[in-house]
Amino acid sequence: MKTRVSVIIPVYNVQEFLKECVDSVLAQTLINKELTDGYERNLQIILIDDGSTDDSGKIAKEYADSFDNIDYIYEENQGLGHARNYGCEFAEGDYIIFLDSDDIVPPKAYERMYDSAVKNDVDFTIGNVTRFNSKKTRRNKIHLIAFSTTKEVTHITETPELFYDTTAWNKLIKKTFWKKHDFKFPEGILYEDIPVSMPMHYLADKVSIIYETCYLWRIREGMSKSITQTTDDTKNLKDRLAVLRMVDDFYNKNVNEKDLHLTKTIKWLKIDLKMYVETLIKQTEEESIPYRDLLIDYIKENIDLNELNYLNEIDKLKYEYLLNDEFDKLVNLINFEKKDLKFTKVYPNGSHMVIDVDENIFGTSPFIVDQFLKEDFKIKNIQNIALKKNELIVKAFTIIPGIEIKDFKDREYSFNLVNSDSHKKLPLEFDNVKSKNLPSEFNIQYGNNLSYDAASFQVHVPYSKLIDDPEFNGENRIEVNFKQDDVVYNYFLSKPKKRSFTASNLKARIYENTYIYIAYDEYKELILNINPIKYCYDEVMIKEDKLCINSPEHNGDLYLCYDENLLNDEYNVPLDYNSEKQFYFIDLDKIANVPGQIRYENGEPIVYKDKKQLYLHSNEGQIIINALRDYHFDIQREDNLSLISKISSNNQTVDMDVDLYSINNLDNLNSAVLYLKDNVNFEDAPIASANINNGKINFNFNFSNENILKNLYNGVHDVYVKYDVDGIVFTTPLYLLNQFSHEYSAELHDYKLYRSGKSTLRIRSTSKWPESENTKMKRKELSRTKYELFRKLPVNPKRIMFESMWGRQFSCNPRYLYEYINENYPDYECIWSFIDEQKRITGNAKRVRKNSLKYYYYLATSKFFCDNVNFDNEFIKRDEQVYIQTMHGTPLKTLGLDVKHDFKSKENEKQYIDRCKRWDYLLVQSDYVAGLSKRCFDYDEEILKFGYPRNDILYSNDNPDEINKLKEKLGIPLDKKVILYAPTWRMKNDFDLMLDLKSFKKSLSDEYVLILRMHHLASNKLNQLEKDDFIFDLSKYGSIEELYLVSDILITDYSSAMFDYAILDRPILLFAYDMEEYVNSIRGTYFDLEEYHPGPILYTSKEVENAIINLEDIEEEYKEDRYKFKEKFLQYECEKSSELIFNKVFNNNKSNSIKDSFNKIVSKIGFEVIK
Repeated sequence: MKTRVSVIIPVYNVQEFLKECVDSVLAQTLINKELTDGYERNLQIILIDDGSTDDSGKIAKEYADSFDNIDYIYEENQGLGHARNYGCEFAEGDYIIFLDSDDIVPPKAYERMYDSAVKNDVDFTIGNVTRFNSKKTRRNKIHLIAFSTTKEVTHITETPELFYDTTAWNKLIKKTFWKKHDFKFPEGILYEDIPVSMPMHYLADKVSIIYETCYLWRIREGMSKSITQTTDDTKNLKDRLAVLRMVDDFYNKNVNEKDLHLTKTIKWLKIDLKMYVETLIKQTEEESIPYRDLLIDYIKENIDLNELNYLNEIDKLKYEYLLNDEFDKLVNLINFEKKDLKFTKVYPNGSHMVIDVDENIFGTSPFIVDQFLKEDFKIKNIQNIALKKNELIVKAFTIIPGIEIKDFKDREYSFNLVNSDSHKKLPLEFDNVKSKNLPSEFNIQYGNNLSYDAASFQVHVPYSKLIDDPEFNGENRIEVNFKQDDVVYNYFLSKPKKRSFTASNLKARIYENTYIYIAYDEYKELILNINPIKYCYDEVMIKEDKLCINSPEHNGDLYLCYDENLLNDEYNVPLDYNSEKQFYFIDLDKIANVPGQIRYENGEPIVYKDKKQLYLHSNEGQIIINALRDYHFDIQREDNLSLISKISSNNQTVDMDVDLYSINNLDNLNSAVLYLKDNVNFEDAPIASANINNGKINFNFNFSNENILKNLYNGVHDVYVKYDVDGIVFTTPLYLLNQFSHEYSAELHDYKLYRSGKSTLRIRSTSKWPESENTKMKRKELSRTKYELFRKLPVNPKRIMFESMWGRQFSCNPRYLYEYINENYPDYECIWSFIDEQKRITGNAKRVRKNSLKYYYYLATSKFFCDNVNFDNEFIKRDEQVYIQTMHGTPLKTLGLDVKHDFKSKENEKQYIDRCKRWDYLLVQSDYVAGLSKRCFDYDEEILKFGYPRNDILYSNDNPDEINKLKEKLGIPLDKKVILYAPTWRMKNDFDLMLDLKSFKKSLSDEYVLILRMHHLASNKLNQLEKDDFIFDLSKYGSIEELYLVSDILITDYSSAMFDYAILDRPILLFAYDMEEYVNSIRGTYFDLEEYHPGPILYTSKEVENAIINLEDIEEEYKEDRYKFKEKFLQYECEKSSELIFNKVFNNNKSNSIKDSFNKIVSKIGFEVIK
C-alpha cells in the first residue's frame, strides 16, 4: 500500500506506557493530510512485540485489531536493535521513523518533519528532542548544542554540532537512503543508536534540522527506571565504549576530513566519556578501580592526549587526574564544579580571566578559566516586553559571565523572526541599549563583579510585515545571533524577567483583523502568535437563563473548555447555534464555577472586540467574562457577585458602594461585613460592617484603624464580603469595573488598595524600615554598635525569645512551647522574631522584626532562646543566656556535617559549627536522632528526650469532640473520612500534585474527602479546585498538626510528616513516585525507607487509590511495620513535652526576685537611653 511514513515501534514490557505512546502517533496531524499522488495512507504503525512477558503484547494486538493502519508482529526476545531491524522489513512508507514504546511524539511532529523532508529533498530530517517525566520537561545538553535553530538544508561537515545528535528515533529517514547503505542496528548491546546515526550523518548528501520539539524522550522513574539512565555500572560503560569503537572504526575507514575526526574526539571527551568520569563521585576509590581502568584504556588506545588541549581548563584537569590516578583530587574537583564554582569570584589577571581556588584541588591558584567561561556559562534574559500599537518591542541581553561587555563594539548581534511551520525568516531591526546592574537585577552570581553595561538590545517586530504573509501565521520565535570574541551563540529569545509585562503591556493585540498574541513555551521561549481572526464577537448577553453570544453566521462549532485536570466529568461543553436569532448559546447551569474558556473545535480561543471585563446578571447565576489581557472569552459562573459601583478615597478614609447580585432573594439582607480572608489561621479579619439602606450597601473605613492594620502582614490580601440573607451566609470577592488605587503609609508598612489583574479588590502590604534602619549597612551597624551596648544591660530572667524557620513562620515546636508558656505562665515575657513583625500570632507575645533595633535589644537581654533551625550569626550568646534547639523534624536525609561538600569553604563550615555550639539543649524524639546529632551538629551538650511540643496536641485532642470541632472550623463534612496528602517540597518542581484527583473523586468521594497540604508555590496552582466538595486545599493553613488530627489516612513521601503522624497510629501511605531521583538529589539518607517504613511504598497514583480502597488489607499487612517504625523513631514522644521542657529548662533557672525586678527596670531604662 502506497504510504508516506512508516513508524517502527519495538515493544517490550512497557504496559504502563504503551497506550500513551501509540495514542500519540494516532494523534499525528500527518494522518489527516490530503491523500494525493497515488498515496493510499499517510501513516503505517508497526508494533514489533519483542517477546513481552507483561500485557504489552495484548495491548498491541488490541490496537492492531482496532486500526487498519497498525500492524502487530511478534518475535522472540532478541533485543531492541534486532526488533528495529526486523521492523524495517515490513515498512511500506517512503520514509521510516523509529519510536521507542515508552516515549511519545507531539501532534505536529511527523507532519513538520515530512513536509520539510519533501520540500528540501533531504536524506533525512532531524527533529528536536525534549526529555520528560511525570513532573517536568527539559532539554538535554547534547540537544541544546545540536539544535540551536532550524536549518532547511545542511550537512555534518557544515554543521559539526550534529555530532551531538546521536539518537535514531528523532530522524525521518528516506527509505531508499536507508536501503542503499544497508544500515543495521547492532544487536545485544546498549546505545545501539550511535553506530547507526553517526555514519548516517556522514553518508547523507543533505539533511534538514527542525528546531521545534518532535520527540518526547521519557525519563523513567521509580521501579521502571531505564538501564541507559544508570551510568554508574560497569556493563553500561563497556557497551558505551564498544559503540564508540564502532564509530571510530567507521571514521578510520571512511572519513578523510581531519577536522571531523577532531570534532568526534572532542565530543567523546565532552559528553560520552565525561559523564562516566563524573559518576565517580558516587563511588569509593576501591569501587571505582575497574571503572577507571576501562576509561583509561579506551582513552590511551584511541585518543591523542594532545587533543585534551582542546577542552576547557576544568575538563582537561579532570582527565589529567583520571589518567594520573589521582582519585581524591578528581572527586574534589567535580564536587567543587557542581556546588561551589558559581559562587566563586572571577576577575581579570593580565590577558586571562581567573578564579581563586584551593591549590590542593586545582594545583595552582589563581586558576585560568578563559575557555571554560566561553563554553559553559551563557546567560540570556528578557528584560521587558511591550506589545505596542504597531510593533512588538522586546528588551533583552546576552552575556558570558566573566567576560565584560563595557561597550557596544565588544559584541555583535543580528535578529530574525522565524516561523515554526514554514521556517520563513524576517530580519529584524534593533537598537543598542545600556543597562546598569544586570548581575544584581538578574541574580547573576558568577562574574557579578564585572561590567555588562552594553549587553542589552531592543529588537522591533513590525506587524505590518507579517499580517499579509500566511507563512508567518501560527507560532514565531525571535532568533538571536550573538558573537563576542571567538564565541558564537545562536538561540531564541527566552527567560522573561518576572513581571516583564507591565499593566499597560497587553498580552495580545488586534491589528487589522489579525490577532497577535504573546506566550511562552515550556522552555520560557517567547512565542509570537499571528492568526487571522475568524470573527470578532461584539455582543454577549443573558437571555432566558442562557448565555448568548451574537454571531450573524455560524463560524464553526464552539466549546466551553475547562482544564482537563479539573474534576469535572465534562471539560469540553458544546455551545448550540440559533440560526434564526443569530447567536451561539449555552444554558447557565452548564457553566461551572471554575475558570473556562470558549474556543473553536481546533482549540483556538474566540476573540472579543474589546479588552474589558463583563459582568452579566440573572436569578439563575452571575457570569464573569474576562477579556482584559488577551481578548479571549475567559468565563466563570458565580451564584453571587459583588460589584463596586462607586469607590472614593480621601487621605486615610475609603468609601464604597457595592451592588450585590444573587440567586437568593435579597429582600431579607440582614448584614454584610467587609473582611480579609486569613488562610493561615482560618479566622476572618473584619475591616468594616456595611451600612444597608433600602438594599443599598455602603462600606466606609479608615486605614489608620489599628484593628485593620494588625491583620495586614506583608503580602497581598484579597478583600471579601460576608453576607447574611435571611440566615443564608455566603461570601464573595469584590469586583471593580474601573482601575482604582489608594495608598496609605504607616510607620513600618506601606499599604495599597487596588484593582487586581482579575479585577478584584486587593490590599498589598509592604514592610519598610524606619530611616535609621533602612539599609543593610545601617542594620549591620546596629548589630555592631547598639547590640554591643545592649549586651552590657542585665539579662531579664523571665524573657524568652522565639523564632521559627528563620523568622518566616509562627509554627512548629517553638509555637507550641510558646502557647503552653503563654497560657500557664503569664509572668514570662515572650518575644517573637519575624521577618515581618505583623505576622499574626496567638497570645500576648511581642513581635519584633529581625535585625531591627528592638530585635537586637531583645537578643541581648532575653534569658531564654528557642528556635527550630538557628539564630543568625550576629547572635552572640552571653554566658547567662540559655538556648534550646527544638529541631523541626526527624531527619531522613543527611544533615549538617554529614553532608559531604555542603559548605562553600572551611570558614562556612566553622560558622555552622559555631552556631550549633551556642545550643545548651537539643530536643529529640528518639535515641536515633540523639546519636546522629553528635556527629552532624558536632554537639556535646545536654539532650532533652521529651519528644516535640507540637505533638502534645496529637495526644490531648485525639478524641471525637475535638476532631469534630476542627472539622467544623475547616468546613469538612462530619460524615466523611479524611485523606491528607502532604508531600515534601521538591526544588526543581513547583507543582508536586501527582495524584489523579479525577479518579480519586470517582472511586472515593462517597466515603472520603481529600485535604491537600502542598508547598505554597505548588498550592498557587490549585485555585481551580477550591470550590470542589471533594478537594480541600489547606496548603496555607497554619497548623499541620490539626490537619493530622482530622485525617484518617496520610499520604506522604519523604516528609517528616510520616514520623509525627505515626503517633496517631493511623494508616500511612508512602507515595514515592520519584524515590531514586529524590534520594540521589539530596546526597544521602540516614536510613533505607524500604527497610523502615510506616506503610506501603507506592509508585503510581493508581496504587495509592487501590491501597485506600483496600485499606483493611493494607492495615493488616503494615500495622507491625508501623509499630517498629514508632519504636525506633518516636520512643520519647509523649503528651506533656512542653511541660517537661518547661520544668527542666525554665523552672530550673531559679533567681532572686528583687534582683530580677531591678534588672528588668535597668534593662528597660537602658534601652531608652541607648535608643
